[in-house]
Amino acid sequence: MKALGWLLWTRAKNAVRQVFRDKKRLVLFIFMFAFLAYSLVAGRFGAFSGDAPLWLLTWILFAYILLFSIPSLIQGLKSGQAIFTMSDVNLAFVSPISPRSTLMYGIVQLVKTSALSVVMSILIGSVFVQIFDVGFSAVWIVFGALLLTFVIASTGSAAVYLGTNGRPWRKRIVAFVTVALFVPLVVYMLVLASQTNGSVESLRAFAITVAQSPYFSFIPVVGWSATGATALIQGNVLAGLGFLGLDLVALAATIVYVLVSRRDYFEDVLTPAETTYERRRALSEGNLDAATSSKGPTRVRGTGLWGQGAQSLFGKHLREDMRQSRLGLLTPLSLVIIAMGIVVAVAVPRGGIDGSLIAMMLMQTLLIGTGRGMKELTSHYIYLIPESSFAKIIWSNIEIVARSLIEAMLAFVIAGVIVRAPVVNILVCVVTYTLFSVLLLGVNYTFMRLFGEDMSAGVQLMVYYLAIIVVMAPGVVAAAIAAALIGASTGVTAGFVILAGWELLAGVACFALAQGVLHNCDMTQVKPLG
Repeated sequence: MKALGWLLWTRAKNAVRQVFRDKKRLVLFIFMFAFLAYSLVAGRFGAFSGDAPLWLLTWILFAYILLFSIPSLIQGLKSGQAIFTMSDVNLAFVSPISPRSTLMYGIVQLVKTSALSVVMSILIGSVFVQIFDVGFSAVWIVFGALLLTFVIASTGSAAVYLGTNGRPWRKRIVAFVTVALFVPLVVYMLVLASQTNGSVESLRAFAITVAQSPYFSFIPVVGWSATGATALIQGNVLAGLGFLGLDLVALAATIVYVLVSRRDYFEDVLTPAETTYERRRALSEGNLDAATSSKGPTRVRGTGLWGQGAQSLFGKHLREDMRQSRLGLLTPLSLVIIAMGIVVAVAVPRGGIDGSLIAMMLMQTLLIGTGRGMKELTSHYIYLIPESSFAKIIWSNIEIVARSLIEAMLAFVIAGVIVRAPVVNILVCVVTYTLFSVLLLGVNYTFMRLFGEDMSAGVQLMVYYLAIIVVMAPGVVAAAIAAALIGASTGVTAGFVILAGWELLAGVACFALAQGVLHNCDMTQVKPLG
């Protein structure tokens, strides 16, 4: 056990030393901590107080945790969560150390990874504090609840993989039980929905009633974490600790199950570790076919590409989207963003669709690097097209911009009809949200050009968000001045028009600065293995 502790401590020290040896990484971390300090100070001395209700926070946490937990469960049914790396396999598995100690070592590694995954809750702490008008301690409560939930999801994925052991009938039982846990909530929501009259007030009452019902709160892990965090923020310590205590019991149960059921779990957890390692090695060698290969059948829905030259990149992405999902350009995450925009418009009395726009833009910053445009840089095709770098990076990202446009049209039109927003306001929100994706992509490519890696992933997220704030600041200031001078709802609309214009100008400028990212055909963003 002492050897494992020494290994954790040594890895931490080496990581710190590596930061000081790499000047670019040191600069990134300085900006990162400066952004964290800004978030802490801005959270305590906010410029305004929001009126968003805390039951809306409960719904947001519920949706966010559910969105993360479902992929973990699916991963557990297929191949299991990668608790260990191949270096752990080579060092810890062959050492004379008890299986319990080795498993605890893996869980500590999961806690570290999960902490990096939920660090966003601290980064946007100032916005969170002001929107919900709560103290900054609420940010740490949300951070702790999300961290605990993500660790449960990871260990639970491993427990599901060990329990099912590749047997189809066991997998069906796990899937059936998971769906059954949500059936009472769905039935309860349908019964309440049949009693609403379609007005904004009745829809708001519907959302409040559901969030406060036991069918919502007592869904394992998802409902416990969302309800417990909100209860602690409201000052209901007993209820909050009770729900989060259930999470701790669930975490302990998954760990005990793995230890009791399979003392020789090493071979089972070795499979996902080997799979992850092989995919990383294939990616580092530029072998994308092996890195992205899937054992499932390939679904072919139509053939052929649209466009010539750089335009064919968009045609390729469009064909891939059509094959991957019946939703076309939209993804399941798109449906979550659209639903969140509608819910915020109904939930926030004074915000209307303006509040939906802000919420959707915040969510957009988390997902902007998940499109196919960034992945094109790891393939040789985009480098071989005989057109300018600017045209190629523009057309390779049209898919994301088109998806943002569809999301905006669906969300703001539906929300606008519900709250009876002016047509002009709806159009301005659609344009602002769509052009914000252009700005985010431009910032991401600019940092990739400067630092050689995607800034919308990993610890460097802090620097990425700081850069977004800096780039957006002139547009936000100009929009705020225009809104104050004109006043009323017309001023707010004029402010968003100015902001949309700045997003377009800054986004195109960032793309122009980033076009040199294609000048290096060695694909520097494909990192070496190790």
